[in-house]
Parts: sequence; structure tokens; C-alpha cells
Amino acid sequence: MLSFHNTPNHLSIQKAPVTSKHKARYREPVWKNVKQQTKINKGIDKEYRDWLLDSGSLTSKLLKKSDGEFRVSVLTQSISPILLSERRILNIPNRQWAMIREVVLYGNNTPWVYARTVVPLSTLQGPLRRLHYLGDKPLGEQLFTDPSMERGNMQVAQFASSHIPQEVMSRQLNNQPWDSTWGRRSVFRLSSQPLLVSEVFLPSLIYRHL
Repeated sequence: MLSFHNTPNHLSIQKAPVTSKHKARYREPVWKNVKQQTKINKGIDKEYRDWLLDSGSLTSKLLKKSDGEFRVSVLTQSISPILLSERRILNIPNRQWAMIREVVLYGNNTPWVYARTVVPLSTLQGPLRRLHYLGDKPLGEQLFTDPSMERGNMQVAQFASSHIPQEVMSRQLNNQPWDSTWGRRSVFRLSSQPLLVSEVFLPSLIYRHL
């Protein structure tokens, strides 16, 4: 069990030993840098491209598309081991854990986006401790209203259904099967402190008008 101890200057975290519940729920696809992706970008349907390559606030865009009927459902949040590529892109030392937050973003009461955020423990210090206490508030509000926010290069990947946690799949299109979808990720920095945000656009968003 995790325990959290607040002090005026930092968040002290005790971690549980690794058990089966910490095994990866999320399987990693093959990520490609957008700037190196000319051929792949041409192979992505326009409906996906418009979402993948938009550099603005996803929260704001979803609010607009849903006419304000938008909400966040938290699947899990814990201090856990992270994937190798996440460790590399965030420059996190071996064996060091991070805060992982997984959510589903709903529009019009339909699951539209699966999002996974990885926050290094070194980021969860001082004012940025607030990231640990988001609850069902969208992370995008914290990112895009912070004047210190910087966004790194974007990567995109094609996701098979097996790459996504089962509880997300069970909410998708009334369990109708689908082969693949697309997602993206970027490193954001708040006051120079990094966090990694991955967003997978579910078919119920892309094909919602069909």
C-alpha cells in the first residue's frame, strides 16, 4: 500500500513492493517521431490526422465537440514501475518509479480518448504536487493555463486493441471489435519539470457521426 506524507516543501512517498498488481496494464506500441513520419502521416486517415497533429488543448477541443458534455473518468493512479521508452524519454534512472495516471475522456457520455500520464517523482515537488490531486479534473486545464508550459516533439503510434487496458475496451462501442486506432504522446514541461502525456483516440470519437 502506498502512503503519502506532505511536508511544506515536498511530497514524500513510500512504495509498496512489486506485486502482480503492478504488472503493466498498458502494452507499448512502436512510437515514431512526427517530423520523421512523412510516409506514415500520409497513411493516416485525415480524421485521425486532424486530432493527432493538433498542438492545442485537447480538453478544449473535446469540450467544443461535445457541446460541453465532457467528463474525466479515472481508471487508476499509482506510484508504479514504468515502461522502458517512458523511462528513456523522461530520463528517469533505472528502478525509479513514477506516478502513473490513466483516464478515459468522455464526450456525450461516450468514451472518446484513453490517456496515460507519467509524472516523475522529482516533478511532484513544490507547487507541482497539485498534479497528484487532480482527481477527475482534466490535466489539460493545468497544462494549457500554466504560462511556464513547454511542449516537446510529438510522437505517434498505431494501437492494436491489445495495446489498451481491457476496461477501456469494454467501454468502447458497446464491445464491438475493431482492429486498430492511433495515438500520440509528448513531453510537457511545467516550470522546467517534465511529464509525459500519451493520448489514444478511440474509434467512437473518430467515427462518432457515422
